[in-house]
Amino acid sequence: MKDRDELAQLFLSVYSGFLEWLIPYLKAGGPLDLSDERGDTVLHAAAAGWQPRMIEMLILWGANPNSQNATGRTPLHTLTECCEAPDGGKFLRHYTNPLDARRDAFDELLIRRTDGAILDNAGVNAFHLAAHIGDEIALKKLFFGRFFRDIDVRSRAGTTPLVYACLAKNFACAKQLLAWGANPDISLSENVTVRDLVEDIGDPELTDLLSGGKRGE
Repeated sequence: MKDRDELAQLFLSVYSGFLEWLIPYLKAGGPLDLSDERGDTVLHAAAAGWQPRMIEMLILWGANPNSQNATGRTPLHTLTECCEAPDGGKFLRHYTNPLDARRDAFDELLIRRTDGAILDNAGVNAFHLAAHIGDEIALKKLFFGRFFRDIDVRSRAGTTPLVYACLAKNFACAKQLLAWGANPDISLSENVTVRDLVEDIGDPELTDLLSGGKRGE
């Protein structure tokens, strides 16, 4: 990369799905470990653009699927937090429903040595993030990707995905997590449980959601 303009061109091409720009770059031995001012790599750009073919090609050519930016977020974090369809992008030519491109992008990351347990600087992994923002597509893809051993996986602060979903009042995600076996009675900090937190919140819908019987520790 000679200058910032060329770096911006590379990232835009990857984000927008222009393989005809990327392929000559790769064949010429262009580096894939470059990052912008936020620490994002080209793979972060592909994830943000919902570009499954780009993700596949970049990783096959040696891009690190677990690269972390300045905030500690991996491409999997980036794809999870990018819930709105990107502006433009050649993927639109190949998908009737743009959300299918996002689903395929998750599949590409999850089958190519992506470590979903990586925590960002805030201490959360992509599954925690999906529960917090209430994104059911991300939640389902990450759950069925089986990247974690326990649905009650803890953040650095000791918080489970169900806690994040409940605190943000993301009822659909909370309901889904409970259906998958998340434990509302698991002890958090100072022996406080999810049920206790919901009682403190005082939200009737959340209370009803957790009223389906206790689970053991």
